[in-house]
Amino acid sequence: MDAIETMMDEHRVILSALDALDGFRAELEAGAAGAAAGERLARFVDFFANFADKVHHGKEEDLLFRAMADNGFPVAEGPIAVMLAEHDQGRALVGALRDAASGPADRDDAARAGVIDAARDFAAMLRGHIDKEDNVLYVMARNALPPEDMARLDRACADLDAARAAEIDRLRALAAAL
Repeated sequence: MDAIETMMDEHRVILSALDALDGFRAELEAGAAGAAAGERLARFVDFFANFADKVHHGKEEDLLFRAMADNGFPVAEGPIAVMLAEHDQGRALVGALRDAASGPADRDDAARAGVIDAARDFAAMLRGHIDKEDNVLYVMARNALPPEDMARLDRACADLDAARAAEIDRLRALAAAL
């Protein structure tokens, strides 16, 4: 699997976790999340902070965007700038979820509403972000990066994934259990 295919596969895992987050949010809205809502929220935060952000977005920022910039794509404007801004937006929303996870997510109406809003905003933003990457940015990268740069990107992604295989396996298992 090449680097872009790997990142698209990671998107599928993230989308599955977003579906689970939507289900959790719906339970909160209905008042049916249960006493373990804070623990469940903490598992979502673990997955999104560590897999979606550190593993996946880190790979994009450190490898793909750098390769694109080396081939003439501007970083301060255009598609890369938009993706970086959305990564930051996602980090802020996961931070809000992390703050909410420090106590029971259903402890009071205001706390529940905060979790519901952050989960809704995060899921909507990240779904749109993934769509732009899969259908615009990755296509641009495939069309613009020379074969030798794509080969370097493939190797770098494979090496990075191999170095943190145990953590990636843990996070994929966590996503499947959400």
